[in-house]
Amino acid sequence: MSRRNGKQQEYAVIGLGRFGISLATTLVERGYYVLGIDRDRDIVQRTADLITQVVALDATDENALRAVDIGSFETVVVAIGENFECNLMATVALKSLGVRNVVSKARTKRQRDILLRVGADHVVLPEHEAGRRLAHVLSGPGVLDQLELE
Repeated sequence: MSRRNGKQQEYAVIGLGRFGISLATTLVERGYYVLGIDRDRDIVQRTADLITQVVALDATDENALRAVDIGSFETVVVAIGENFECNLMATVALKSLGVRNVVSKARTKRQRDILLRVGADHVVLPEHEAGRRLAHVLSGPGVLDQLELE
């Protein structure tokens, strides 16, 4: 696998749904090398021009992760949201392969607690965090004029 060397931070993002692709493309826009991973070949093809490098593989398979040298990434984000078992298995596999910082996505606080217990270094709850941010924005003076909603 061809990667840049040097001081540039490199990230891998596993799961290229809405959250994962948004994260990966934002990191690429900011100049970072990003390896995108998804088991769906159609998603991999659709995102190939948006992310530095994209591969189709099963992130619960340690041998497949080893083949892309995932252990050499300092930070890997597990952005699998729909299948908690796959998220959990990928998180455990990444830690066993020596990834220093594993950031996992959770949908509930219970999932967050479980992911932390099995070794995730940080867990994000995107919907919870977005709701809190929006509440802060809405409670500020004159903010509705500046708010961009999709």
